Amino acid sequence: MTHTDTTSTLTRRAGAFFSGTSLSRGTGLIRDLLMAYAFGTGSAVAAFFVAYRLAYLLRRVLGEGAMQPAFIPTFEGLRQTDTDEAAAFFRGLRNVLSLVLLALVVVVEGVLGGLLTISLDSGT
Repeated sequence: MTHTDTTSTLTRRAGAFFSGTSLSRGTGLIRDLLMAYAFGTGSAVAAFFVAYRLAYLLRRVLGEGAMQPAFIPTFEGLRQTDTDEAAAFFRGLRNVLSLVLLALVVVVEGVLGGLLTISLDSGT
């Protein structure tokens, strides 16, 4: 069965997409307003928002960026021909990503620890 898009189906689908996006943005605005009302605008809330966004930044860069569209076709192509080779590819990629993330965490912790030490030394 072939599916043809007409102007009315495209308009309906675009309307559903944009209404969902608008609803998401609106509820996000309400969430931010309620958090500002409940917790204020102090440095602790600012630090929370920065930490929250940094976690999602890593997720977007490493998980939802170019990795996903590149990994799935390659893995599925290997899986169709040889499941052992596909499993080895998966394990290799998992190991490399684990090492990269571990190194990133160690570097960030080192930098933040150094900044904390400098901050504590200058405050006394």
